[in-house]
Amino acid sequence: MIVPSTAFTVTNTNDSGAGSLRQALIEANAAVGGAHVISISATGTINLLSALPQIVNISVAINGPGADSLTINRSSGGNYAIFATPGILYTRAYGFSGMRLQNGAGGSGAIAITGGSTTLNACVIANNLGTFAGGGVGLVSSTITITNTTFSNNRTPLQGAAINAQGSALTISNSTFSGNQITGTSGIAGAIQHFASSQPLTLANVTFSGNTSASLGAGRGVALECDSPGSFRNTIFNGQSPQIGGGGCNSLGNNLSSDGAGNLNQAGDLPNSNPLLSALGDLGGSTSTHALLPGSPAIDAGTSTGAPATDQRDIARVGAVDIGAFESRGFTITRTTGNAQTATINTAFASPLGASVVSAASEPVQGGVVRFTAPGSGASATLSSPSATIAASGEANTTATANGSAGSYTVNANAAGATGG
Repeated sequence: MIVPSTAFTVTNTNDSGAGSLRQALIEANAAVGGAHVISISATGTINLLSALPQIVNISVAINGPGADSLTINRSSGGNYAIFATPGILYTRAYGFSGMRLQNGAGGSGAIAITGGSTTLNACVIANNLGTFAGGGVGLVSSTITITNTTFSNNRTPLQGAAINAQGSALTISNSTFSGNQITGTSGIAGAIQHFASSQPLTLANVTFSGNTSASLGAGRGVALECDSPGSFRNTIFNGQSPQIGGGGCNSLGNNLSSDGAGNLNQAGDLPNSNPLLSALGDLGGSTSTHALLPGSPAIDAGTSTGAPATDQRDIARVGAVDIGAFESRGFTITRTTGNAQTATINTAFASPLGASVVSAASEPVQGGVVRFTAPGSGASATLSSPSATIAASGEANTTATANGSAGSYTVNANAAGATGG
């Protein structure tokens, strides 16, 4: 925490002048003392017409009203990161919270920090370009703690489309990395590159999905490349293979990956599993997230050890912890069609078997999976789709054909995270 020696307030979204963010940074750099807080009360979009002043040898926290209320956008004036320090190893503290940073285009896209320690909380880092490395954030010989933050659609040709961390320690929890991209054919890590460091990377309840890399040589990880010590638990890796690479990555258990990379062999690990995620969207809280859909194997599959008390949206994690940044609030499954019908042996039932799934919390259900289960012996049925995808209507259906044994029986419908059926 940064205790201010001087406090500044940003009251408008102007590029410059009294009450602007630019003016607050000018005054903070010039102020006596080393720790300052800049509070941004203005909402809307700050369109930068040129680079903001670098943060020079001061500790400063810059606090916005919320990532859904304030955007800081590089509008014109060349290529530059939105917030940056000089390439000097100052041992200062930097904090950024409650804002969306977009369209940055420096050597690192949105934030470029050398030395010191940084906190990043409840931010959205989106659509930035790292012309060298670190499409979202670039770190050199630094320490960063990231919570409740989304990195989406950032890109770089070389290293770390979301974060490039050289000689740095990273602690990340309750955060989402989605759609970040390595554009160069010799690049590394579509989300996080951690290298040249004895300092650790630690992940808890993080979701990686849809990050990509144009370069897949030598087993380089698309989501995560740990060439320095790294560990993770309760984390989802989903998308282009291989998701995890580098010799420093170690599972602490209860992770889920869409492929088999990364030696996910600890208790509770779920390699080669489809997490059943929704599209990235505004699903509560001030930052965008991927929901866990009905039937997701990540639901209730995490460990409370090291898990935050709330999810990225500040929703309480109750009962068994879910894997990833999003905690499902559950679903209800209800029988809709096909009940109490008859068919002669070895013939199809006239009506499909249907089940409807709803979320009382208005969380998405489309694309989830309902599993229909018929008895394994005796009178039973053959199902056309034992695992049926939930349609936009919230309903999943399968057809059934009676087997060769006469008698009554029940076909159950269920989905992970759902009650009823």
